[in-house]
Amino acid sequence: MDKGTLYRLAASYLGECCVKEDTAVYSALNDVAQHAIGLTLDYTNWPFALARVTLTPDADGAYTLPADCLEIRECSLSAYEVIGRKLYAKGFMERAEVTLTYKSSVLADTLCLPDYEPFFCEGCALLLASKAAPRITSNLKLAQGLEQEAYDKLYRAKLKIVRSTASNDQMPETVTSGRRWRRG
Repeated sequence: MDKGTLYRLAASYLGECCVKEDTAVYSALNDVAQHAIGLTLDYTNWPFALARVTLTPDADGAYTLPADCLEIRECSLSAYEVIGRKLYAKGFMERAEVTLTYKSSVLADTLCLPDYEPFFCEGCALLLASKAAPRITSNLKLAQGLEQEAYDKLYRAKLKIVRSTASNDQMPETVTSGRRWRRG
């Protein structure tokens, strides 16, 4: 989903039908878009928003974090400290490469959402609409309702991802306690 589609969908939740770059609706949506996407990304560990990189140490022994790194999720170091945009190994360790999995800001920077995750896209559009609603409609109840609906959609998106990646329901037949189970 591109930026234009996201803005049109968010505006439709607010009862606006036309979103052009020189309108107040576009301006209001554009002002809160980064905040809304950031909140959406913070909701959970979205697999499509994670990135993995192998870092090599600088001359001072520190590792420079990628420019799009918002939050470290996994690190191959057993103990580390982050100061600014640098990652430091704690304790003695020879200069080795470090594998880092982190939450990337690419989605927030490009405003290009994954079309294959419709609940995520809809939740993001609803959250964007809820953040822009006070400026566009002056209706705080509408903003609260849209925000609640957004988090409901994000929960459904999260549940869908968990079911598809962490569930043993993917296999129609599984062996459990020596018995064969069939779905049906």
